[in-house]
Amino acid sequence: MFGVCFFAGEYRATSVQRPTFRDWSDLGKAFGADVIMWVTDPSQEELNPAYPFLDVQYPNLIQHADLSSAMDSTPGVPWVFVENDPQAISLVDFTHPTDVVYCFGSDAKGLDGVDRSLGDWVSIPTVSALWANQTAAVVLSNRQF
Repeated sequence: MFGVCFFAGEYRATSVQRPTFRDWSDLGKAFGADVIMWVTDPSQEELNPAYPFLDVQYPNLIQHADLSSAMDSTPGVPWVFVENDPQAISLVDFTHPTDVVYCFGSDAKGLDGVDRSLGDWVSIPTVSALWANQTAAVVLSNRQF
């Protein structure tokens, strides 16, 4: 089983827009993910009235209220958290598990507050941070080879 999970981040003045969800859905499909999930930031619910309709637009994109719920949906499958963090394993040195869910933080907040004991942590060696969908493309492409 191979899955991806994205965080809908807290944006102060605007909400996560539909192209973001399309990007997540398309990325997961392009790399053959069995499960494509996203975790809601409660601040986004009132900003984005489109949330209730996303399951119609992107039927393969599963919404979870929190990380715990997302992780419970894949029992026994290890999770890999991808973050711009010098203490994480470099993607260059990382051996990708066959069964895995990759978790990508929001563009605004990354994976702030996520317990580091929940899985492996991987970082892409870059000189500056990447957007979540760019990070996902790099990691999932690296997984293929």
